[in-house]
Amino acid sequence: RYLWTIGIPETGNLDMTEGLPLLRHDLETGETVVRDFGDHRVPGEFVFVPRSPDAPEGDGWVMGYVIDPARDETTLEICDALTLDTVAAVHIPQRIPPGFHGNWLPA
Repeated sequence: RYLWTIGIPETGNLDMTEGLPLLRHDLETGETVVRDFGDHRVPGEFVFVPRSPDAPEGDGWVMGYVIDPARDETTLEICDALTLDTVAAVHIPQRIPPGFHGNWLPA
């Protein structure tokens, strides 16, 4: 039912110098939630983590890296999967390159 993806700037410029939004699409209702991380901050691929093994679809978190090229830093953002509000953020004082992928493995 839900799809999380990165938006494309209105200019179409994909050189990672403009801020990009994180989007959550509800494929049943057509609703889209937009999360902007700020000017020039670029999110990477976010991964969905369910709240529990029997949680309803979309109940959990999405997590991923957000790069700030101007500061050459990265933040690991953990967001509520439905609202895209930040639940936690971990500052990383260096840039983690785009395309660095991670996966969630249960304990």
